[in-house]
Amino acid sequence: MVTFCPGCWSGAAFDSIIQGERYTFRLAGHYNGGLLIADIETGSLWSPFTGKALHGPLKGTTLARLPLYLTTWSEWLNEHPTSLVLYASMIYKQRTYYTRIKKVLLNLLRSLRVVRGKMLYKSLLQQIDERLPANQLVLGVEINGIAKAYPLSALDKTKSVINDTLGNHKIVIFHKPETWTAIAFSRQLGNEVLVFDRTEDGKIIDRNTLSYWN
Repeated sequence: MVTFCPGCWSGAAFDSIIQGERYTFRLAGHYNGGLLIADIETGSLWSPFTGKALHGPLKGTTLARLPLYLTTWSEWLNEHPTSLVLYASMIYKQRTYYTRIKKVLLNLLRSLRVVRGKMLYKSLLQQIDERLPANQLVLGVEINGIAKAYPLSALDKTKSVINDTLGNHKIVIFHKPETWTAIAFSRQLGNEVLVFDRTEDGKIIDRNTLSYWN
């Protein structure tokens, strides 16, 4: 299952199979400033970003996360020229992008109505984290419950290669400057921890073996 929020440009991917059974999901509403989804089989409500069931028979269940990163079609096609593309029915393909998200956006706009002197969407939010501006694009990395956000604007100001540690895990962040393409990998190779850098001509190299990487 792939989820995407057109309001905040956030996406995630999960394995929709739970204990051998495949579940089907639909949009169910809004929660904590974002979207809320539900599975058709049990009606449980889920967070589309954490993959965790928040309410219903499956409450507490967490879907297995699959690798995903947000990018543009041109950037993806450049790296994966033989990529497959999702096929939609002819009826669906004839609908414009605006039409497809119109209902979602209209519902979001309606939720901005004032309730008891407060904007409704703000009354539904948990405590707001003001460390970054709203809708700041970030690369989110989570390992065993420990999470960290890497703002793309900050990555643009570096060599776009960051060697970091998250919990007990050694990771590296790669980012193509001035694009949406950013991804994280483990830099533990066997018993050795690699240290990466970007050369003057833009190539990625590890300092341990001087090998070049894609």
